[in-house]
Amino acid sequence: GAALLLSVRGVAAVGAAVVLFGIGAHGFRPVRSAYLMSLLPDDAAGGGLGVVRTVLMTAGAIAPGVTGFLIDTRGYDAAFAALGGSLVVALVLLGLIALLSREG
Repeated sequence: GAALLLSVRGVAAVGAAVVLFGIGAHGFRPVRSAYLMSLLPDDAAGGGLGVVRTVLMTAGAIAPGVTGFLIDTRGYDAAFAALGGSLVVALVLLGLIALLSREG
């Protein structure tokens, strides 16, 4: 009885965490685009944003292949380490952007 209840709660907690992560991972895109548009001067906004979006789309398209390659050649530990490392790098860059935007 108690083990089943803990199991159901555990599955529900993991499910909720996945949903929240998905919202966080995909919900920021419109905000990011609006922020980038506000940073770029009007005369460079179209081309500059296009370049940024192209780089982001390319990274998003390449990432699953790189992850799969790492899993096949190095295993899951290396793939999860690379994913975690990329999240840390993104967090550091986000902090730098926030810090620089407050100073400027």
